[in-house]
Amino acid sequence: MRGIRDLQEVNEAANTDDIIIETADGTRRISAENLQKGKANKSTSHEVTIPTSGWSGEAAPYSNTISVTGVTADKNVELVLPADVTVEQIEGYQTAQILNAAQSEGSLTLYAWGEIPSVDLQMTVIVRGD
Repeated sequence: MRGIRDLQEVNEAANTDDIIIETADGTRRISAENLQKGKANKSTSHEVTIPTSGWSGEAAPYSNTISVTGVTADKNVELVLPADVTVEQIEGYQTAQILNAAQSEGSLTLYAWGEIPSVDLQMTVIVRGD
């Protein structure tokens, strides 16, 4: 079996951007175009404020819709507390019991199953590229 260095020499000798891999049953060529097709886009991170005044509903679950650039109905999204979160905000998250969110073009609707927070909450929204 060839080593990495040998494969680099084969690729250079082939004068192509394609990747050539030698396997037990023969040499395979993977085009650079096909490698790009399977590549995930970069994730983006957005700092958002969830205002106390934005919560609506007569009883739990309360809802609050916030704008977030890059969010779509089908993109993977992660909600993370920022590094500089305050004790008041942590208590707000705990009492609010925000458990899920609905996604649509450019926005997230958060649902609080506990109490409406008494302080504005900060959140990092990561819109994943995969």
